[in-house]
Amino acid sequence: MKFGDNFSSSDSLTRKIWKANIHERLKMHLWRIAFNLLPTKDQLREFSPSSDTCCPLCNVEAESALHFFTQCHIARAIWFGSQWNLRIDKWQIHSPAHLIDLFIDPPSSLLLDEEQKAEFLLYGALTLDMIWKWRNKVLYEKSTPVEGQVIRSLQKLFLEHWRPKVPVISSALTRRCARWCCPNQGMVKLNCDAAVGDLSSCIAIVARDWRGNLVFAISKKVNTNVPVQAEAFAILLAVHIAINFSCCSCIIESDCKVCIEAINSGGNLVPWRLLNFVEFVKYVISGYNHVSFNWVHREANKAAHVLANWSFNQSLFGSFDLGFGPPSFVNVILAEASQSTVFVGVQ
Repeated sequence: MKFGDNFSSSDSLTRKIWKANIHERLKMHLWRIAFNLLPTKDQLREFSPSSDTCCPLCNVEAESALHFFTQCHIARAIWFGSQWNLRIDKWQIHSPAHLIDLFIDPPSSLLLDEEQKAEFLLYGALTLDMIWKWRNKVLYEKSTPVEGQVIRSLQKLFLEHWRPKVPVISSALTRRCARWCCPNQGMVKLNCDAAVGDLSSCIAIVARDWRGNLVFAISKKVNTNVPVQAEAFAILLAVHIAINFSCCSCIIESDCKVCIEAINSGGNLVPWRLLNFVEFVKYVISGYNHVSFNWVHREANKAAHVLANWSFNQSLFGSFDLGFGPPSFVNVILAEASQSTVFVGVQ
């Protein structure tokens, strides 16, 4: 490549970075990575040839920006734990600049819309920042990264950065979509959610009829600390319950967008980690045409969210109703029933 072409390419990437709709500190970090300006051991060795070059995260290979962001097994586990289940070591990335460009302008093969591209860039920038911070903690504080803890921290950070970007809900239609509403007459709606802990999780299912009355609620402990797996377990439990309602149609709602989109995609855009989950769901409901799936905002999934968190915090699992249930859960059921009656038969 000629010098002029290289300069033009670098200038183009710089413009893309600074135009990105992310925090200024994250932009600076992306820029430093892209132009290999981080003080990695391979860079410092130029000034001290006898210094240690081993990656502090894996202690196996020589440290470089490309190694600990894309090839180190610790970094690979963090990327794979994302909602996209990224196999970043399979991307054939040939330079730090190439890595950053892939997040700013993701390949068309990922089939991302504009909102998903923005989410993809933000999560990528936060992950790169988190990996660098953990590298420094290991190197200078002798801390050891825990995969589940890092992934949960990333998801929390992502929500903190992403929520301010979401447009303010203003129209009546959008407000309706952001809160729970009754199913059509004769139908049952099952909301499901998960509360994730360090070693295990709790899933909860809340079923209500077309009047908003509670049919039943159940919580269950599951042995996973991976958020997307816990959400998938909750949906699976809801599926098994729904197929027993052969006398009426059922809607299963979850605020886990990646799981619901995977089920409804018809086989396309299914993350690797969810392939078996989607295939099993399709198999279970293959003989039933009365079960459908719907993604909702967390505000519209409050009852299941509250029950899952309460059961997890209290280590109490099982069946609940209005006479035997945590007050916080009962209050949500009663409030949503009274607010949703105007939508009966309209949804």
